[in-house]
Amino acid sequence: MRISGLCTFPEHPRKNIAMRSKLSHLMGTKWRTYFPTRSEHGKWEREIKGLFYGAFLLAFMLGAFAFFYRAFSYLSYQPQIGAALMNRILSIGFLTFFSMLLISNVITAISTLYRSPEVTYLFTTPTSATDIFTLKSIENLFFSSWAILILGSPIMIAYGAALHAPFFFYPLVVACLLIFIVIPASLSISATVIFSRFLASLKLRHILFSIAALFAILLTLFLVYIQPQVVMLEETEDISEVNRFLASLPVSSSYLSPSSWLTNIFNNAIHLHIEEVVFYSLVLISTALMCFLIAYMIGERFYYASWAESQTAKELLAVDFSRRRRITHNRIWHFFPQTYQTLLEKDSMVFFRDPVQWSQLLMLVVLLIFYVVTLRNIPSKVTHVFWKTMVSFFNFGFTGYVLATVSVRFVYPAISLEGRNFWVIGSAPIRLSTLFWAKFWQTFIIFFSAAQALVVISNYMLSVDPIIYYVGFFGTSVMSVSLTSISLGMGAIFPYFKERNPSKIASSAGGLVTVLISLIYVAIVVIIMAQPIHYYFRCIFYGNPYSSRYLFIAGAIVMLISLLATFIPIYFGKKSLESQDF
Repeated sequence: MRISGLCTFPEHPRKNIAMRSKLSHLMGTKWRTYFPTRSEHGKWEREIKGLFYGAFLLAFMLGAFAFFYRAFSYLSYQPQIGAALMNRILSIGFLTFFSMLLISNVITAISTLYRSPEVTYLFTTPTSATDIFTLKSIENLFFSSWAILILGSPIMIAYGAALHAPFFFYPLVVACLLIFIVIPASLSISATVIFSRFLASLKLRHILFSIAALFAILLTLFLVYIQPQVVMLEETEDISEVNRFLASLPVSSSYLSPSSWLTNIFNNAIHLHIEEVVFYSLVLISTALMCFLIAYMIGERFYYASWAESQTAKELLAVDFSRRRRITHNRIWHFFPQTYQTLLEKDSMVFFRDPVQWSQLLMLVVLLIFYVVTLRNIPSKVTHVFWKTMVSFFNFGFTGYVLATVSVRFVYPAISLEGRNFWVIGSAPIRLSTLFWAKFWQTFIIFFSAAQALVVISNYMLSVDPIIYYVGFFGTSVMSVSLTSISLGMGAIFPYFKERNPSKIASSAGGLVTVLISLIYVAIVVIIMAQPIHYYFRCIFYGNPYSSRYLFIAGAIVMLISLLATFIPIYFGKKSLESQDF
């Protein structure tokens, strides 16, 4: 029996339901919803798609493994700084994963626990609020953490293979990563429930601003905490001094953070320090259990009350959108034809009426601001041309990574968010290509402006050479166009009209394929543009004249690849929209 298209609840005899707990029954039903049985309609189409997604994911993980294996193998043969640098990379990487999981779990929890129509239905059934909370928390954990597991697994397998890890290292990696993701998920869910319960009188946008402000304060304290380590690197033109600085770095920045425990577990497992592995594993497990129990008790005590109050005080956004909104949007989109203006205004209204949507953008802006702020000290600490070039090019690659992930999160769901009412647009006297191009230009203008602002400001703070600035400007320009096209085109090829949560749409199988394609494209662009930069560095280092021929060749290759990455998704995306039945 299908209820409102939310999920399928198969008919069971009453005695069979009584033999199982309601929670296990709900989890089994949810599993069958995501992974239907063979007897259901469209089984071959699902199996073919599943094989395609699996093959693509396997290819990506193998490519990531090969890349990181070469990197770790190279570092392992650098006795002066290799081990310290690898440990530092792992520590910073796990700390970044931890921060990303905190943010993504908070954002997803708001939609999963409070704004999901499925929760409203479940509360009309004889199911306890605790079971509903547990079910949706597990679902929230899955949707918020699957990408981290996919990215982290090949990195850690490559780390173990490069350092000839013992056999128990690999199952230890899987177990520790699964335990690790429970900690930020539990903390985020606990914070979301508490904020929703005790700040229910506030408007939703105020709650989200409070969470963003708390996150900004914690991030500021962290930056202040790590600042003394940054000033250890004095001005130098000698690379050997930088090497000694890297060799002096501790394994991790803080022994109180779960990221440092994870780093110590893997580092000690490589060197067969079993006592240390057991100690840090017990610390990680006990912390995860404690966080999970705290989240469970908070949910058991406050979830239903917070959900009920969120329904009575429900609002989209208490802002006067009437006259001021029309004036503002007409000024922004006035250079488009009238049909485009109407569609663009509609999409802008929908975006800003949903606090969950723009709160994610707000948190992303906060992260980027702190990233740019941390760059201000680098020119005074690193003056050698090699390290300045490395930092500048890392900034270029990071900008591409941000564009890829943000485009998948905000652009890919754009078509699917039209929802079940998509037939209205399909039946209207406008071409579907008009809708497609309206969404393209809206997202492209925003992402292009943000990317160029990030590149210009960061390169100014880094005091880069003009050639680095031009490479960054050119690269982010073409990537803005191509990544927008990839995400929008793939979103039209794999629409998910039944889902209203953009986070879940971006976390679907089609979103997974899109983010992998986007990251592969960014990696190709960065690798190609690195060649003329490497040649430029060698010319400066050896005092040879620099020829711009290599730069133009690399730019032409990137332009050709970007044109293919732009027009192929657009073509097939438009064809997919036009083939929809209304």
